[in-house]
Amino acid sequence: MSLFERLAPLLARILIAVPFLFAAPFKMPGMASFAANVDFAAKTGVPFPSVAVALAALLDLVAGLMLVVGWHARPAAAALALYVALLTVIFHLDFTSHMKIGFFINHLVLIGALIYVSVYGAKSYAVRKD
Repeated sequence: MSLFERLAPLLARILIAVPFLFAAPFKMPGMASFAANVDFAAKTGVPFPSVAVALAALLDLVAGLMLVVGWHARPAAAALALYVALLTVIFHLDFTSHMKIGFFINHLVLIGALIYVSVYGAKSYAVRKD
């Protein structure tokens, strides 16, 4: 197995985790952006928006880190795939602009990558290679 074949799964897991790890702090209670996220969730009909946003932050952070270190990467990726699919249905089914279509397509790509990890696991350089 070449060095690239050993490093590629780690690089892919890191790149897949970046959006979740980057988004988590913006959803944390006490952050200035938390109120805006809660307001947005409330306007779209999400029940218990404060709780939903706080749980989303926790999932982003914990599952994102699990992907990076390769610890239980399969269930973490599966949970994130379901989460992104739910976000896509709730927030990104409005195709009135190219930007909104772009968000929809980007979410589909991310779901595909997460499904791949949920099936094949972390592979190399992982705490647990599921």
